[in-house]
Amino acid sequence: GYRQGMHELAAPLLWVVARDARGLVPTDSETVSLHPTDVFFDPRFVEADTYAMFCRLMSRVWEFFAPTRAGGSVPPAVERAQHIEKLLSQHDPQLGAHLKTNEIEPQIYTLRWIKLLFMREFHLTDTVVLWDAMFCESVDLNLLDYIAVVMCRYVRDQLLGRSHHEILARLLRFSSVED
Repeated sequence: GYRQGMHELAAPLLWVVARDARGLVPTDSETVSLHPTDVFFDPRFVEADTYAMFCRLMSRVWEFFAPTRAGGSVPPAVERAQHIEKLLSQHDPQLGAHLKTNEIEPQIYTLRWIKLLFMREFHLTDTVVLWDAMFCESVDLNLLDYIAVVMCRYVRDQLLGRSHHEILARLLRFSSVED
């Protein structure tokens, strides 16, 4: 079933498929010789192609929207957030400790990043590039974790020495990664 945010994952797919669609639609009165790969870019199938891609994407990220795994007590997206927290502490112990000291739970700022695959944090064209990299790197989208760590480190100087509320405000507002 549908969960909040899934439509935001479909949007970049629709944009890419529609952008790549070619105007090679033959009419009844003409014979057009199409290359076999042209069917992949046929504008008549933009919605169907987008839906097929969306279904494939959801097969990879469905667990991020699931409340828990079978037999598990912690939702998969929260487990992923906790893993990101561990990675951040490994790669930047000072920042990791500062977030812990200020009781910044990783799921508060990473759940949107995880579920929407950074759709709200980057411009659409940048999101598409990130997605290409994430999908090519591994089926498990492991690169997502490292992108999240890099995003925290990107604003590191704006987080260190700040209060709980200031830290959260900054982590929750990336404003399409500030040009």
